[in-house]
Amino acid sequence: MQCLIFSAGAQMLAIPARNVQEIVLAQPTYRMAGAPEHMASFFSLREELVMLFDLSRTLNLPNYDFCAFVVIYHDAHRLALPVSNVHDLADIELLAERMPPELTWLKWAKTRDTAVAWIDPKVLLES
Repeated sequence: MQCLIFSAGAQMLAIPARNVQEIVLAQPTYRMAGAPEHMASFFSLREELVMLFDLSRTLNLPNYDFCAFVVIYHDAHRLALPVSNVHDLADIELLAERMPPELTWLKWAKTRDTAVAWIDPKVLLES
């Protein structure tokens, strides 16, 4: 399966390329009062509000500087992932090892030479 490979700080991640709407440079974000911590920010993309999914809070990563937002979609759902680097498109192979049970939207995978955490956009966006 062809995926976009990117990093959130030191964590390498992958998402199916078919679910990537676009990659935009990071821009000002705004907090939303009362929203869950991992979805408490949004930004404006061509006059539409797009929620940001905070990978550092959800994956217990150290805070990281991000330079871009990867906007993903599935059906009518859309959100953006703040990323520190966009690497490449690569074919990945899903592995049998499981993530913690609360992270149903994440699985281990590998490229030719690197282990990555693979994001299932359908599960992530519908949860």
